[in-house]
Amino acid sequence: MTEHDLHRSVAEYLTVALPDDVYWFHPANEGKRTKWERGQFIKYGGKAGVPDLVFVVGGQARFIELKAEGGYLSPAQKLTIEQIADAGAAVEVCRSILDVQETLEAWGVKIRARAA
Repeated sequence: MTEHDLHRSVAEYLTVALPDDVYWFHPANEGKRTKWERGQFIKYGGKAGVPDLVFVVGGQARFIELKAEGGYLSPAQKLTIEQIADAGAAVEVCRSILDVQETLEAWGVKIRARAA
């Protein structure tokens, strides 16, 4: 399974599994941009290495970085994860839907649909 496949599968799972009191989104950081677009992205606060998924759980920000089996964190991702943790927010690296489910449950989220 590629990282893109994993991301799509996790997004589909989250749509049915999360209760209404959990807000989540994917910050669209990736993709090709022209030099001008990259400059605008940075000017408006875009940062390299931001995790794939952002959650608000019980009034607190939480983050998940998705990696396919064998995938590795870039230096920017490692730095960002460290900075998020230093700021007091939870951040986890998940490699499967089951990893995501276990992370959410550890955060106290009451899952509506369990991973198969």
